[in-house]
Amino acid sequence: MLSVANLETHYDGGICHVAGRPDDGDIHLFLYHHGNRITGLVILETRGTVWLCRWREDGSRPDCEELLGHDPMWSVIFIWVHSRHRNQGVARLLLLEALKHLGTDLRTVGWYTPFSVSGGAFVKGLCPDEFYIAK
Repeated sequence: MLSVANLETHYDGGICHVAGRPDDGDIHLFLYHHGNRITGLVILETRGTVWLCRWREDGSRPDCEELLGHDPMWSVIFIWVHSRHRNQGVARLLLLEALKHLGTDLRTVGWYTPFSVSGGAFVKGLCPDEFYIAK
């Protein structure tokens, strides 16, 4: 499953690597299954460098301001849903359940950038005015 998700990303190194060394972040991986197959995942990690961003009306890059001294927060590192299960609310459901388990919500979670085109649309749909980036 992770290799399929890695193949669909266009970022150097993919989302995870067996030989990768974790940093000091607290990492949680949540899985979604359909029948006996894993068809979705979300990875969250605590991150301490935080920006508050506001979407621009013209659709260009958001305005962001670093929040110096901000406490570490949960950051959505990656969300993936198998192509046959997309556009059915699976990513949203999986994320909301993960956030509930972690004791946080959409107002206080960060996002790891850069966004894919569909990822940016997903975040804007969930957080239409402003959002946090946490790295």
